[in-house]
Amino acid sequence: MLVHGSSTHNDTLSRPQPPLPPIEFRKLVCGDDALFDLNDGSPFVQLTDPDQYASVFDFGCGCGRFARQLLNQANRPKRYVGIDIHRGMIQWCQDNLSTIEPAFQFCHHDVWNLGLGPDNTRQSVAAFPVGSAEFRLVNAHSVFTHLTKEQTEFYLAEISRILAADGVARTTWFLFDRTTFPMLFDFQVTLFINEVDPSNAVIYDWQWLLETMCKSGLRVSDTVPPAQRGFEWELYLRKSSSGEPHEFPADAQSHLKLSGSGTRFEPLGDKSHSGESSPALSEEPPDELFRANAARSGHLLRFTGDLSAEEFRARCSELPFWYHSYYFENGFCVRGDYDIGADVDAYDFPPSMEGMKVLDIGTGAGWFAIYFEQLGADVVSVDARGYCDFDMYGRHFYPPIETENRPPDRFDEDQLPIYYSPVSRGFWTMKDILGAKVGFKNSRVYDINPALFGGEKFDLVFLGAILCHLRDPIGALMAARSVCRHRVIASTPVVLGETGPDVLPRQYLPYTNDDRISWWLPNEACFRHWFLAAGFTGVDVSRQVNLRCDVLRSEEGRPLNGEQTLRVGSAFVP
Repeated sequence: MLVHGSSTHNDTLSRPQPPLPPIEFRKLVCGDDALFDLNDGSPFVQLTDPDQYASVFDFGCGCGRFARQLLNQANRPKRYVGIDIHRGMIQWCQDNLSTIEPAFQFCHHDVWNLGLGPDNTRQSVAAFPVGSAEFRLVNAHSVFTHLTKEQTEFYLAEISRILAADGVARTTWFLFDRTTFPMLFDFQVTLFINEVDPSNAVIYDWQWLLETMCKSGLRVSDTVPPAQRGFEWELYLRKSSSGEPHEFPADAQSHLKLSGSGTRFEPLGDKSHSGESSPALSEEPPDELFRANAARSGHLLRFTGDLSAEEFRARCSELPFWYHSYYFENGFCVRGDYDIGADVDAYDFPPSMEGMKVLDIGTGAGWFAIYFEQLGADVVSVDARGYCDFDMYGRHFYPPIETENRPPDRFDEDQLPIYYSPVSRGFWTMKDILGAKVGFKNSRVYDINPALFGGEKFDLVFLGAILCHLRDPIGALMAARSVCRHRVIASTPVVLGETGPDVLPRQYLPYTNDDRISWWLPNEACFRHWFLAAGFTGVDVSRQVNLRCDVLRSEEGRPLNGEQTLRVGSAFVP
């Protein structure tokens, strides 16, 4: 256990005070220079057993911020080992702190990092240079806030290895509640804020973290929540081999300090926190893809084709999967990933689009485009040619379509090549089945401009759940603005719970190694500012829609889709 607060040592220490590190190092370590001021000799963490300071391992020691305090405190450690990836800081500590106390050793940790270790060996982890069970106190301040999921798993195991049986590890974390980020799958447990250097700040799902600590033989023995929501949580860890419970707050008020606010908080006793794995997702049998969901309600499209039921089924079966479900008034249906029509009324589209010109950006399998046309609109849809046009995390250019080694899928009336994106084949199949007149253009969203449509502008421009897949959502809305005559509607997942007049606009980067085409998740205020920044007015982001998963798909046990909650934004051209 910890004793919170501080004790005062009135007796002054006769030892020489350790020197102050250079300003350039201090700025790299933290923004508040006052944190480098030496205290009065009292311990920087009040432990119930002062003897735990006898041996200290400082993971990410930097330029000696905590080492200086330890040198200055009354019960100076008999052994201290500090490691860091920054060569310059380690050299300074060796030259200026080890000379004061030889028992204080500083070692360079040769792990690559874009900002602090660009010249280090290109490896993501390295074992601690010490033996097992040698340290009674391990300090890892603002370290795990910069590590990837794989690095965290490795270094938690290392802390467990070097920690003495009665030792304690002080760690700090940015935490969020994954249940309030509706577009994340179970395997996505980290958020990032910097697309260039993800290690700038890493935010962890608290449930995953507690489960991972258990797997590493550790438990949380004490928790200090941040004073302000979204800041660092202080977690004290001890070794555990008997499944002892974590001392992590279970009340909703404490969980409001998590990023994302934890508005969908469930008690720790719920089975979702027990570490049980989720059941594997399974695909529907082929027959089920053409059998309407009996519990379904929502909009039914008109079937304007002339195929029989068997012919309709044969045509639809040519696709390996459907991204959008299509349900028709005559009872025909083909079920896909998402049933748009089940909740289409929540988008607040005009009940009639007679005489309107509508642009559907990122049409995918085309449900919205067909729906707009059946409401009376003259519709043009736009979609990418393939992965070459996608915003791929870590790729700094758009490769030519030739790199995909495939011929055009068809040609338009001007004999220009048309390529299908990974999900737009369904649009073309359904367009042919229904005899729809929807126009089509291959284009990256950023390249949309009036010239692409012969100078034509549109009464309504729609972007359905595409902004979350773009590196520059404001740039995409600017492109939409260039061809918009009146109104734009766009949907995207947002962070739930970050609402209210005092909440600053924030966006998160839910990048993982498993998903390189999902980008920004804004909070409500940030989503609104995307429209304002792009030059729109009359912005309303209050509407919410459920993106209903109709057929679950998985690949090697990994879910490929799932229920999502989207926020719908509407804005106007001034």
